[in-house]
Amino acid sequence: GPWKLIHWMEDDRAELFDLSKDLGEQRNLAEKEPQRAAQLRAELSAWQKQVGARLPLPNPAHDPAKPDGRGAKKAGK
Repeated sequence: GPWKLIHWMEDDRAELFDLSKDLGEQRNLAEKEPQRAAQLRAELSAWQKQVGARLPLPNPAHDPAKPDGRGAKKAGK
């Protein structure tokens, strides 16, 4: 269908978009459509189990006060 769910692993947040009306993914409908978001999350979870998806594990050495790598300066630059 036209619905797209994005599950953000970092904070367990979901975004939901109706691509038939919002191709640019500008309006997150997760709060307006909580049942649809929950259904799609359940389908995603079932699929992950079915295919044996390996999910990321928390990094115990992570320091949120340090740059996340995206904004950090590269060595030698």
